[in-house]
Amino acid sequence: MSAFQKIAVIGATGLIGKPVVKQLANAGFELTLISRDASKVKAAFPSLSNAKAVQADPSDPSALKKAFTGNGPEMRNLITQALTPLSPLSVPPP
Repeated sequence: MSAFQKIAVIGATGLIGKPVVKQLANAGFELTLISRDASKVKAAFPSLSNAKAVQADPSDPSALKKAFTGNGPEMRNLITQALTPLSPLSVPPP
């Protein structure tokens, strides 16, 4: 097991996110699942005891900051959604 135990997942209910979340949960990680609609997270993963759903729009930097507040420096972040050139999470070209 890794030295860190907490992982935040953006895009948890997507095509890539669902199997990733299931694998991380089975491995024993404590998960924060970030979605535009927290009810979709609860519906997709009704039996996960080591996960919490947080509602935040990934295109809104202030909402993401709020979603990550209080999680501490030991949390790792995983983005499973596709990033577009206009996404605030994408890196601008040099």
